[in-house]
Amino acid sequence: MKILKVADLTKIYGSLESNKFQALSKIDFSIDEGDFVAIMGASGSGKSTLMNIIAGYDKPTEGSVIIDNTKIESLGEKEIANFRRINLGFIFQNYQLMNSLNVKENIALPLILDKKPVGFIEEKVTDIMKYLKIDSLWDKYPHEISGGQQQRAAIGRSIINSPKVLLADEPTGNLDSYTTDNIIELFSKLNKEKNTSIIMVTHDALTTKYCNKVIFLHDGEIHNTISKKDSDNDEFIKKVVGYENILGGVKIDKK
Repeated sequence: MKILKVADLTKIYGSLESNKFQALSKIDFSIDEGDFVAIMGASGSGKSTLMNIIAGYDKPTEGSVIIDNTKIESLGEKEIANFRRINLGFIFQNYQLMNSLNVKENIALPLILDKKPVGFIEEKVTDIMKYLKIDSLWDKYPHEISGGQQQRAAIGRSIINSPKVLLADEPTGNLDSYTTDNIIELFSKLNKEKNTSIIMVTHDALTTKYCNKVIFLHDGEIHNTISKKDSDNDEFIKKVVGYENILGGVKIDKK
């Protein structure tokens, strides 16, 4: 079942001919329910622009994004905010936790905004924190925990509403290789156990080992797509590294 479809997506910034910049050009792809997809490409290739349009933070100049049969760009501001809160989870490179809230409160925030009953919130947050193995951090504040723990808390907040699609924009960019492995394994666990569809922007080829598809962007266009199919992880990563080296912008985190 298709959970997301991007059709003929184009994004142009600037209104005058002299200052127009085409960030995306006729992007077409679809994501099946339960897919784990990486988007790769050099800096400036359009990765973050694409993610922002999928999430409804930006609107396309042309084309459409359809998530679970809903055309995102046709929604009003309040409608897209409600749709995003219920159907999408977004994970950022710099975690975006609220420093004035402890870990439990950060994770609970979407449910608090939805005015869910206190008992329901307590139960859901407890389950999520145990699942993410951060239940010992209940009353800790962001500045008191490590980067990896902050990212786990951010993941908890993003999945508290059981989103249909999880969007992760460079989620391991600020983490060391050991913590990166842990976070990517957690994504794989969410993908397999909860059937969460994941789209992840990354510069690190090794983080794609659990993905079933990698989409390469170059100058705002899809340059190639590599599917895992019957390849093992090593063979798949070799293909990813080989192609990303052609385009530039690859990062291989040496252990």
